[in-house]
Formats: sequence, C-alpha cells, structure tokens
Amino acid sequence: VAPLDLADARRVYDVRARLEGLLARDACERATPDDVARLARLVTLMDAVRDHEDEVLRIGAQFHGEIEALADNRWGSALLRQIRGHVDRYRALAARRRVGTTDHVDEHRAVADAVASRDAAAAEAAMRAHIERSAALAEQSLRGAGSATDDLP
Repeated sequence: VAPLDLADARRVYDVRARLEGLLARDACERATPDDVARLARLVTLMDAVRDHEDEVLRIGAQFHGEIEALADNRWGSALLRQIRGHVDRYRALAARRRVGTTDHVDEHRAVADAVASRDAAAAEAAMRAHIERSAALAEQSLRGAGSATDDLP
C-alpha cells in the first residue's frame, strides 16, 4: 500500500469535488419530496451522532450515496467508484478533525437544502465547498497541523 501523500490527497479531493458537485447538481433535477425528506433525515441523524466518528462517517457516506443515486449519472458514478478507494484513504483524516463539531452537519444541510429548493448551482457549490473543506482538514492531518481551523481557506 502506497503511503499517504499530500499531493495525491489534493488531486483526489479535486476530482472528488468536481464529480460530486456534478452529481449534486444532477440530483436537484430528479429529487422528489420523498428524496428530499430522506436527505433531511440523514442530516438530522448526523447531527444527533456528531460526537461519534464512525457513525458520522457511515451516515455521511449514506448521504453521499443518496445524492449519487438521485443524480442517476452513470458516468459520474463510474468515475467516482474508480477513485473511491483513494478517497477512503484520506476521508478518515478529515473526519477525525470534525468530531464534536457541527460543520459537517451544516455542510450536508446546505446540500440538502439546495436540493430541496431545486437550486442546482447552489447544490453543486455546497457539495464542492463541503469536499474542499474535507480536503483542507485531511491536508492538515497529513502535515500534523494543530487545530482544525488552522490554515483553512
């Protein structure tokens, strides 16, 4: 297994942000009221377990899976699957820095709210911002940085 690498993390997160932003945009066009309610329930559940890293990761992955399913973009999904293993290597680094905070909940809520309002541009922007924040936190972990707010954009 290759060691974790800052340059790789940046590339992986850049690709992920672009792909998942596209999927969030596409999800806006297809989401039903039931879909919107499912996303909202996941955000509420994530808020309730925000102090439990494993649960936050599990529910976050479920939220992203829901967005991907709603998007119904087979090419986007296929490309995301190709990088998922690389993403997972870095995801836990960011998640550890979020434990006990509400920023990940707020970021998922922004995506869910944009999907609910059918604002495709806002959904894409919110998803990209969420993943870019995760990238910054993963980079801090790789560098051995101090607090979760040091050097954030």
